Amino acid sequence: MRTLFISVFLLINSLTSSAVAADNPNEHPLPSDLRVSFKQCSQPAYPRSAGRNLKSGDTLITTLTDADGKVVSVDVVRSSGWRTLDFAVARAVMGCKITNLAPGRAIKAGLTFRWMIEDADFFYFEPAKLLAASCPASDLLRIPGDDEPGLGIVIGAVVTKKGLVSYHSVEWADDDDALTQEAVRIVKACKFEPGANSHGILETTVAIRLLPKKSAATAIVKAAQ
Repeated sequence: MRTLFISVFLLINSLTSSAVAADNPNEHPLPSDLRVSFKQCSQPAYPRSAGRNLKSGDTLITTLTDADGKVVSVDVVRSSGWRTLDFAVARAVMGCKITNLAPGRAIKAGLTFRWMIEDADFFYFEPAKLLAASCPASDLLRIPGDDEPGLGIVIGAVVTKKGLVSYHSVEWADDDDALTQEAVRIVKACKFEPGANSHGILETTVAIRLLPKKSAATAIVKAAQ
């Protein structure tokens, strides 16, 4: 029987400098001895369904605290690709005190969680990879680079051993249902390089993020006016 080791890594990049006052930071600078850390928060549990389907990725969040330094709200800035993983992060940090002292006002702080599958029985595991050139053209949406900001529309897909989509799920939708349906159309038509491990080709899951094209976004805004 295949054994999977599922792990989550907390990536911390200068958290003290990533914390800012929720109001005007120039008028209300934070105390110099204020420190921010998420290490005391509960470690998010890897959802079983996500582990079974080999789902992984990075969840980027921003948090808002109250005056005591406890997290009162969480926004997903960049999805791991899977809502179950993103929500697990939100649940883990909600209500957690992330400051070493009470800041006296609300502060914002950012954090990245890395979800990772470690397969003990195989030398390596490669998820399916999108062949972007195979995706149909769209006047409304585009597939952005990995370094581009924005949550966007996120579509999850099961990729067969032939590199085709056999099942899809809308992980993060747009308020405009037409855009979401366009994202589904694009992803379902795309082709992929199948996932693989030391034992051969696998059926795996993959998540694709899409962002509105600027011209399309402008047209939508004008139409709503």
